[in-house]
Amino acid sequence: MQLIDAESEEEFNMLANTNIEPIKKAVVAIKEMDADEEIREKAFQRETALRDRASALRFARDEGIKEGIKETTVKLVKNLMSTMGLSAESALSALSIPEEEWKGYLPQLR
Repeated sequence: MQLIDAESEEEFNMLANTNIEPIKKAVVAIKEMDADEEIREKAFQRETALRDRASALRFARDEGIKEGIKETTVKLVKNLMSTMGLSAESALSALSIPEEEWKGYLPQLR
């Protein structure tokens, strides 16, 4: 944990002088990677790609949820229209859909 939490070059060098061989090897590997600009750039690109992918997945999930809500609402409104004889507007109102959102549903309900 000290290796991961090291905040200064001094702490890092102290860990390099430990008697624990795996930590020594890890410090050497980290120093070599830090010294190699190409490796640093690749690590940065990978980190950026991972963040971009996570962001894209969150966006896709959120859009999927919105689409699912819209499809379900359309089905509910159509059900209210057919079983209770309500107009599209009355059914939307009965489901407490705000009037400013009705324009997104009405074309599918006509």
